[in-house]
Amino acid sequence: MSFPFINESGELRSGWKFLVFTVIFLLLWFITAIILSVVFRLTPIPYDFLTNLALNALALFFPAIGATLFVARFVDHRPASTFIGFENWPRSLAIGLVIGATLLVVIVAATAIFGGLRIGPGGARWPVWLATAAILVLAAANEELVFRGYPLQSLARGIGEWPAAMVMSGLFGLLHVGNPHASVIGIMNTIVAGLMLSRAYFKARSIWLPYGIHVAWNTGLGIVLGFSLSGIEVESLLRSSASGSATLTGGPYGPEGGVLCAVTFLAGFAAIHALSKSETSKDHDHTVR
Repeated sequence: MSFPFINESGELRSGWKFLVFTVIFLLLWFITAIILSVVFRLTPIPYDFLTNLALNALALFFPAIGATLFVARFVDHRPASTFIGFENWPRSLAIGLVIGATLLVVIVAATAIFGGLRIGPGGARWPVWLATAAILVLAAANEELVFRGYPLQSLARGIGEWPAAMVMSGLFGLLHVGNPHASVIGIMNTIVAGLMLSRAYFKARSIWLPYGIHVAWNTGLGIVLGFSLSGIEVESLLRSSASGSATLTGGPYGPEGGVLCAVTFLAGFAAIHALSKSETSKDHDHTVR
């Protein structure tokens, strides 16, 4: 006999697990934001763009970790590491970094060929550059924990991998709607990126693979090449811009706002799909929860 909340195995159903994670995450996010705001006001640190990025990253990091620990312990009754995947994680991370770096080469080459590319010195201030790099690495971890971590995995057990990936990638796209110069193409590209990263998780059964791709792309595009990163300008070693059609190259939103990036992400998807599949743990079966 099945019930609205409990399945035949006596466990909370997948959709309710997702809801529990969401509620805990939002609650911790609210509490963390208040604490960080109070603590920041007691410091002499000036409030600027970099400080805003750092506070936002920290405000998401603690809820992402806290919500994962809570649902793993009290809802799924499994170690939180189950939803991260530490088996052979250095290899997964390294492969992800290589794929991400390769995608950067592809988008730079495509931009140079079809849109015209200008690259000059970025004039990076090293303390600010290093701080920006650390923030981007942390921000990528936050997004992987939330969008390819427990929520994706719990939904996949209930509705299947692709429906779950579509749901989480759609939410991933919506997260970027408020970015400067956001466009329909940019949001759609973010959704495609979410699907690519979700496929990376399901391929390796570890968020280290999508995390490596995510980190290499964000840091390479933003703080090395100096393109706008989803509409955001950050401190960079170089400063790059594209001429020609904004539809192709992304315009002020950066490469992620153009059709060339959609093709690049689809190529990345194909590369990930072609990887030899890692052994799947029994903890990642697709039994309806």
